[in-house]
Amino acid sequence: MSYNWREYLDLAKGLLGKNKIDTTCEACKRTSISRSFYAAYNTIYNYFHIKTRGNMPQGYDAYKYIEDELDNSSNEDEREISRNLKRIKTFRIQADYYDAIFARRNVFGKLSNKAELSLMIAEDIISKIENVIN
Repeated sequence: MSYNWREYLDLAKGLLGKNKIDTTCEACKRTSISRSFYAAYNTIYNYFHIKTRGNMPQGYDAYKYIEDELDNSSNEDEREISRNLKRIKTFRIQADYYDAIFARRNVFGKLSNKAELSLMIAEDIISKIENVIN
């Protein structure tokens, strides 16, 4: 079964108050995965922006820089952040680009599980970064 990409447009309209949002919709779950990733990534980006005093690469180079810094860190928490960020990045790519990624058995069950897991992982990443900053 292929995903109906029009659901994203319906969700966008709902977010602007132009129609009612069915929060159980596939678009909502896919969007939740995507937003979880970007919440975590941008928190990490801001951390490194401060840490490097603004000397951060831009675009994909920034992601690669952050990934390398976290992967090669002597701090186990930072290496764990890297592993978790990669995990939810994979979920985000699946949610953003693939029609039938969750179609094996229970589409909504698998998608709901990945959405919940993405939220938990993003929350953990953000909490760890906030603890370092504060």
